[in-house]
Amino acid sequence: MSERWLWWAKRDLRLHDNAALRHIVDSDYECLVLFAFEPSMGAAAETSEFHALAQRDALITLQSDLEQRGCSLLIAEAEVVDLLNTLFQAAPFTGIVSHEETGSDISFSRDKAVARWARQHDVQWLEFPQNGVVRCLPNRDERQHIIWQRIWDTPIQRAPRKIIPWSTELPTEMLSTSAKTSIPSDHALTQWSMPNTSTLTINKQLDPIVGRQCVNEPQARADLANFLNERGVGYSGGISSPNKAFTHGSRLSAHLAWGTLCIRSAFHETMDRMGHLKEDKTAEAIQWKKSLRGFQARLHWHDHFIQR
Repeated sequence: MSERWLWWAKRDLRLHDNAALRHIVDSDYECLVLFAFEPSMGAAAETSEFHALAQRDALITLQSDLEQRGCSLLIAEAEVVDLLNTLFQAAPFTGIVSHEETGSDISFSRDKAVARWARQHDVQWLEFPQNGVVRCLPNRDERQHIIWQRIWDTPIQRAPRKIIPWSTELPTEMLSTSAKTSIPSDHALTQWSMPNTSTLTINKQLDPIVGRQCVNEPQARADLANFLNERGVGYSGGISSPNKAFTHGSRLSAHLAWGTLCIRSAFHETMDRMGHLKEDKTAEAIQWKKSLRGFQARLHWHDHFIQR
């Protein structure tokens, strides 16, 4: 019998180049994907309706992509440790994988609580870094070497074609009443209280914020491709202009924040685009290369300033 493992999806809502998911797939483990709308995070001062809507976008797509590969996504509104207790009672599992999150004190305290839970229940928890921020950095001189190994020199991992689901069905009566095995089409998770909003509506058609950027994995890849082949030519000089930045900026910040795109993919695809321009000496190509070098520098800065 294959081991049962849990992929705790947090800010890594994608299948492409996801080291945590790839570990389960390459090990032939059975997989259940868990996403938690945590009341403590929903009530945090830094949480806004934009966060909820971005998560909604990403989860709708993630659920569909997982179903195509034979795997299930469990969405629940509860603190993660409480969910782990419930799931472990229903179907004991061997391990948990997630990305290594660098967030607020709330998320860090939550992660420490999960680590304690895992030790108490003899469950292995593996955290996989997905950016250049290094936890417990021994000294700043070593950081550059670590991130080159972690990001720039590491090949991109393609999305798995198939994921083995848990063979044990979860008894619904043992799950929280707010747990969901799918995203309802009209409303759900209505008690996830946040500043400035009392309800969270998960609906593909309804969006109260006109013009809001859609945040999901296909859109992330489309935004990156559009930037690298069309909009990005004006990045150098354009991002400092209020009139031009919306067009010439990468539009990747939300995708990187919610993990619908990882910084390694953005870096490698930028390198590929620069390779195609290498021998082109036209004025437009020179402008492209200047802009893409500036974009690469900011990808480095992204993690550098978080690290500081």
